[in-house]
Amino acid sequence: MNKRIPRKPGQPAGSDKHSDLYTDENPKGTIHGLKFTTKEDAEKSVNKIKNSSRSHAHKIQAAIAMEQRARVMGKTSAAAVYRKYINAMKKKTKQRNEDAPAVNTSAIPNPADTAMGPRFTTTNVVDRRRKLPALLKRFQLQSFKRYMEAEEIIAEDNMSTIRNIVKRKQFGKIKLRDGQALIDMFTASAIVNAIDKRLNKKNVEKVKDMINNGTKNQLMKLISVVMHGDRAV
Repeated sequence: MNKRIPRKPGQPAGSDKHSDLYTDENPKGTIHGLKFTTKEDAEKSVNKIKNSSRSHAHKIQAAIAMEQRARVMGKTSAAAVYRKYINAMKKKTKQRNEDAPAVNTSAIPNPADTAMGPRFTTTNVVDRRRKLPALLKRFQLQSFKRYMEAEEIIAEDNMSTIRNIVKRKQFGKIKLRDGQALIDMFTASAIVNAIDKRLNKKNVEKVKDMINNGTKNQLMKLISVVMHGDRAV
């Protein structure tokens, strides 16, 4: 049995810091005159609890408190009287719960019969799910087409890539017949400047064809000319 922890002066009622069986935590609801000295005292006290105007739960709590006090003081016969009453009240509690009427849900409308119902039928949900794969396939096809278009630009028009390198001021790759070549901004700028300002139309077409369809070796020779010296690619 747990050791009694008396309530200290100034300690609030109902505090979990004490376990004083003899302190009246709620005087307004107290059933006065309850005793536990003898078996007869306990029986008279049980009758007082029964005849009180307190709630069912309050009567059980009062009986439990008196039982605990009787046991602490070694009054086992009085404690047994309270325990018998407590068990009888527990049976009543169980019976009340079993006899409680079931909740009637018949008055709750079916969602399908309301204004929102037809929008969310099982058929609609299934149909929407069936359409998703088709939408996904179309999205994937469009993405693939955009990807292939971008690849074609790189493969067929290296000049556009070189001009974009100048515009973005960063490195870029062009695809040649024997592999890819990395072009820096300064090299790209020199090639663009040569095509736009230094070469005649005939040579411009030759240079563009070399850039789009040539090899790495041909590109290095072209860069050497436009840069007036060798430059790594």
